[in-house]
Amino acid sequence: MINYFIKHRLKQQQFRNREITPEEFDAAGNILFSVFSRYGDGIIAFKIINEFIARFPEKTYFLLTSHQLRPYAEALVDGRVQVGSVRKRNPVQLVKTIKRLKDADIDVGLNPWGSRGESEFFLTFGKRFYTFSSIKFKITDNLYFRVRRYLGLPEPEERETGFALSEPVRRVLLSPFSSDVRKSVPPADVVPLLSWLDRRFPEARVTIALGQEEADRVKDAAAQSLFIFGKSEPSSRQFLELLKESDLFVGVDAGPLHLADALGKPCIGLFGPTPPETIMDAKSHILALRSEKLQGIFCAVQSCPMPHCLRALFQDDPEAHISTCSQGLKEERGLCRFLHPEGG
Repeated sequence: MINYFIKHRLKQQQFRNREITPEEFDAAGNILFSVFSRYGDGIIAFKIINEFIARFPEKTYFLLTSHQLRPYAEALVDGRVQVGSVRKRNPVQLVKTIKRLKDADIDVGLNPWGSRGESEFFLTFGKRFYTFSSIKFKITDNLYFRVRRYLGLPEPEERETGFALSEPVRRVLLSPFSSDVRKSVPPADVVPLLSWLDRRFPEARVTIALGQEEADRVKDAAAQSLFIFGKSEPSSRQFLELLKESDLFVGVDAGPLHLADALGKPCIGLFGPTPPETIMDAKSHILALRSEKLQGIFCAVQSCPMPHCLRALFQDDPEAHISTCSQGLKEERGLCRFLHPEGG
């Protein structure tokens, strides 16, 4: 019933979905950001929302997001923004949220990196709105560029990535898995990865952040401290504190990497099929590692049960694969077989 109501209202209000002009932004008093998206996309949105607020500082801002993303929004978004969260499957919360939006008299609704459904639904309670899905992007377009383009913001003129460690690394937070198996370190390679971190940062204690399913698959790493992700607000707050206490973050292309970078933590990014230049912001604290064979290539493989491009990082010294950003990316398929002749 709730899903039908959402779809019906979206269809009914689509005539008000159009690009917002600079003049309309200037005239708007109350602006709503609706961010219901995947983990990493939400972090990107929160970071660029701050740039938008810096450009239009005199507005009143509201941000509506999921319970899981709310702690990250509160940590990253300008403190002048009124942050709320809601579960669409909770009818009481939904009705209360709709009433608050009507009372807020929203002029413009925006959903940077928002998914369809509730993300777009809440925008319809503004006088005018513009959905993120209205813009089409190339697969090789940088993720931060997409949000800036949607919000009408300029790109940074200079690119500066990497980090400098000024103090000994004593706490490392490692997130080797993504919900996308193509971007995840194979479980068998977690131990070699830990061995490299032990050699590289001998004074550090490593905590592995992962889901329960992955924890059951890396029993050889059980001696390490583990943090088990949960899809809840308390779990997000716990992970946020763990990240703040860490000296270095090491992780694959996934939400935790974007969060660590947004918080200004030194990061080592482990990249497989996705090129760092499409993932990292123009200015970041990420040292990107990617197989030399994939430099300048976007791997278009959609299903890859064994990401050999990530395995290649730990067959020798990972730092031999420090990535440089390419001006033009070439899209290729079948790269697992290219990297691993026995099969992909």
